[in-house]
Amino acid sequence: MDKQTISNVLHLSALGDGWGYTTEFVRFRSIAPHVAIPNPVIVSDDTQMALAVIQGLSSNAPGSTNELLSIADVFLRWMDDPDNNRAPGNTCMSALQHLSATRDMENPFSGTVGHSKGCGANMRAGWLGLLNREIIDIEELAANQAKITHGHPVALESSALTARAVWAIARGDVVRGELVDYLLSSAQHPDVIEVLAKAQHVTAAEIIDENNDPCNYIGEAWVADEALAVSAKLFDVYDNPRDALHRAVRTTGDSDSIACITGSFVGAGISDEWKSYFPNDTIVFEKRYEQELVEAVEKIDRH
Repeated sequence: MDKQTISNVLHLSALGDGWGYTTEFVRFRSIAPHVAIPNPVIVSDDTQMALAVIQGLSSNAPGSTNELLSIADVFLRWMDDPDNNRAPGNTCMSALQHLSATRDMENPFSGTVGHSKGCGANMRAGWLGLLNREIIDIEELAANQAKITHGHPVALESSALTARAVWAIARGDVVRGELVDYLLSSAQHPDVIEVLAKAQHVTAAEIIDENNDPCNYIGEAWVADEALAVSAKLFDVYDNPRDALHRAVRTTGDSDSIACITGSFVGAGISDEWKSYFPNDTIVFEKRYEQELVEAVEKIDRH
């Protein structure tokens, strides 16, 4: 994968997260028609955990237990990080607290919340589609990193499909207007199929209508399959990354996760440098996370 694409995916994902963080928990009718990009961009747990996944990648064999143990260890450090004060998901926190309490560090899944299919599983999965690995290994890693916290099959499949989507878009196998159909052809769990089918039947006009909330048609995206489906639909409808992210931000549901995943998809589909789509915006990330994003680009490029 070329480094420009990697940078586009990571930065647009983080931008979507931080932009959407300003409207998370705000109902659609209370969100302004035009939402300004915050300065600086304050990322949420979505980007923090995605960075943790990449930081946890090791030199061990892809998908190995040691690799997952390394990711789990970084998750535990994130759990106690002073910056972990940005509405982290209940499933992620309870799973990691249990993992820490049991001290069963030979089993990264010992804290897993078995019934949870929250979008915390796949908000952090998209970047894995950029790794220089076979798609079967990428999907396995995406599902297994999700399983450290979320155990529901919907969360695991949605995470695998999120990574697959980035992989397919970045390779040019899927272009705008094809992603929902592509994911639907790959899905197996009935719940995932059902929500992707909803997205398939929503028209572009309904999504573009600024008086409508895309979540009304597909779901509020607090769960992984809805987050995947809403984000895929926005990728399919909008040809401009800024427009896609702004639409993701103007949603009733889990706006930062929707915009984070949408950012991964649109970033994978462009060849120009991501900032070129924001000529009139000043975009500055927090110093810590700007540095960590640069480091993550290099780490992915080596893997």
